[in-house]
Amino acid sequence: MAARVEWSGTGVNLRTSMPGATELRAAVQTVLRDPSYRSQAGILAKEIGQYNPFEAIAEIVDAPARRPGPRTGPIELAPRPAGAV
Repeated sequence: MAARVEWSGTGVNLRTSMPGATELRAAVQTVLRDPSYRSQAGILAKEIGQYNPFEAIAEIVDAPARRPGPRTGPIELAPRPAGAV
């Protein structure tokens, strides 16, 4: 998860599951001082806000009923678009 946060530009990857107070303090200060983190978080929030998770779940659940032919095998999901987080 931390790698994705770092990749998205919305936070810092401390590269440990047990950061010390000094490392945590430095990371928080970095994020608070650099406006690019806030900017990227806003961009990500807008993108996430465009999705309706209940519609996505319904699409996945209902997909097999809309396909012709026998209902065997695993459900195949469409690949994520390039750049999707």
